[in-house]
Amino acid sequence: MAVEARPCVACRGRNVAAIVRSLEVLVIDSDRLRTAILEKLTHVIDPETGVDVVRMRLVEDLVVDATGRVSHKFRPSSVLCPLAVTLAFAIYKAVESVEGVQEQDLEVVGYVQAEELTALMGSTDSRLVFSGRNDRRSLHGVRLPWPSSPRTRQK
Repeated sequence: MAVEARPCVACRGRNVAAIVRSLEVLVIDSDRLRTAILEKLTHVIDPETGVDVVRMRLVEDLVVDATGRVSHKFRPSSVLCPLAVTLAFAIYKAVESVEGVQEQDLEVVGYVQAEELTALMGSTDSRLVFSGRNDRRSLHGVRLPWPSSPRTRQK
């Protein structure tokens, strides 16, 4: 007995088979998006070791859902890693640049200022840190672990 696919009123006339096909495409796309993100992250290199963050396993729990939302954790190589802020922003920008990423949640773990850096990464103004203007050691009251440079040191 053949079942006729009837349009669903809630789905604006699209039949159930078409909706199922579109959901299958989304699942495939999230797998492809995850692969593209991992590929992009292989270009983020830790300057101290010369190895990418994927091979160093600094990016953990990478999850991509069907809507393009990405969540992941960044674990610096040490609790006092001097490059944690730089690497966190490089990872954030690399993931953000992948086509299909709609939203990103980056959590920093295993770092002395993990909560502050996670909050900074979630800020809509997080790109201001690398704008080259003013004192780059703080933003929105979050003290970053950069020492004073000759350009920003007060005399």
